Formats: sequence, structure tokens, C-alpha cells
Amino acid sequence: MNGDHGLLQQVFLNMLINARDAVLDGGTEAPDIHIDARTVQPSELPEAGDVAANEEACVEIAITDNGMGMDHETQRRMFEPFYTTKPVDRGTGLGLSTVYGIVTLFQGRVTCDSKPGSGTTFRVYLPPGEDQDVTEKQPPTPETVSAPGCTVLIIDDEHCA
Repeated sequence: MNGDHGLLQQVFLNMLINARDAVLDGGTEAPDIHIDARTVQPSELPEAGDVAANEEACVEIAITDNGMGMDHETQRRMFEPFYTTKPVDRGTGLGLSTVYGIVTLFQGRVTCDSKPGSGTTFRVYLPPGEDQDVTEKQPPTPETVSAPGCTVLIIDDEHCA
């Protein structure tokens, strides 16, 4: 598929914007968002969903925040189009619905662990792309992170002039 990278960028941008909003609205003194990626073997996959039926290892990307968290009702409805807990002037509620649609398009799965007042962790499970080997790799060193051709995503809550 052409545009695969753009679609996946949209997934993670939407999730990071939600995490940013959660830590800002959560009133924590030290807002914190973590992104982790790892290879997951079939035996480690969640029971339900298309990815669990995959017999190959896949990639898990987890985004964790220490924001306000979500109650059960919010989690039940979070992937519905236009569902939002934000005020009218702060979004349309399409973020997680878009995430769910794109991840499903890639035959993946999204899970969520959250409790009010305890933050949220979203995990995206994606099967390997065609002709791609998913193997455990060493974390990048600072030299490789700053190498030409790398992309660094920085999300800031300050408006750029």
C-alpha cells in the first residue's frame, strides 16, 4: 500500500496528542509520556483479535502516560466516531476511531489499560510487513539515533510562532 508510513504516523500522532491532553488535563506535577517498542512472540499476544491468530512475531508499540486515566464507560466507547470527553472547542473525537480503523486495516490490534487517576497505556500490535523479519534488536546508541536519515518526533504544547 502506498502511504503506509503516513497512515502509521497518523496512528501514533493521534495517540500522542491524546496522551499529551491527558497529562495536561490530569493536573500531574510532572507530566510523563513513554513510548516503548518491542518484538512480541505469538505466545505473548492478547487472546482476541486478528493479530493473536498470527503465527509470526509482531511489533508492540506502547504509549504510556501518567494523566487522568479513563473510567470503564469511557474505555467502552473510546473507539466510537465522534465520542469525546473533551470540550467542544478541543477536538472532534475522531482520534481513537481513526487509530482503530488504521490499525485494523494493517491487520493489527489496539489494547488499552487505564484507571481513573492512574494514567493510560495503549498498545498497538502490528504484524511484520511483507518480506520483513521481526527480530529482537539492541536499543539504538546515541550515534545511531543522530545518524542522517533518522526521524525524531517532538511533541510540544507550546504554539510555534
